[in-house]
Amino acid sequence: MLTALLVAASQPATLDGAMAPRSGSYGWIEQLSGSCFATERFHRRIRTGRDTKCFATRDGRFVITTIDWHPRYEYRTECVLASAQEGVLRFDCTRQGAPHINLIARYDSDAFVTQSDSARLAGHQRLNRQRTAWRRIGDDALSMTVEELDPRGSWRASAMSEPRVLARVRP
Repeated sequence: MLTALLVAASQPATLDGAMAPRSGSYGWIEQLSGSCFATERFHRRIRTGRDTKCFATRDGRFVITTIDWHPRYEYRTECVLASAQEGVLRFDCTRQGAPHINLIARYDSDAFVTQSDSARLAGHQRLNRQRTAWRRIGDDALSMTVEELDPRGSWRASAMSEPRVLARVRP
């Protein structure tokens, strides 16, 4: 049985456990389909990198593409929605076309959060205690923050990573 998207004050989007992936079911993140957002990194006024996130629906599946550009190389990571159960989205990811980490994602209050779900990272304590939180800033920007668990089990912005604002760019 397919169940419609539930909206609650404490959690903007929830998915029913029996629901298979389908268009229009994944909250505000899917509304970004057809959009790209980017931010540039600088060191002493010299551009050292560009991070671009694009959202699309391809062959009926939601896709998040990351293009991480540096002066000497470019990485392209593509995460395709594989399943949606019990409020959790699972993405299968490739980097440069080869298998890469997989992600799990869910909504936590106003944030769409992603974490690694790959067995090969199971022993990596730092990565297993981090997540990336995405928040909308109006229609033309996203905030991306790496968060980590504090000793009390609450999520907070990582001291090792500054929050980034990504502005809408042409796809």
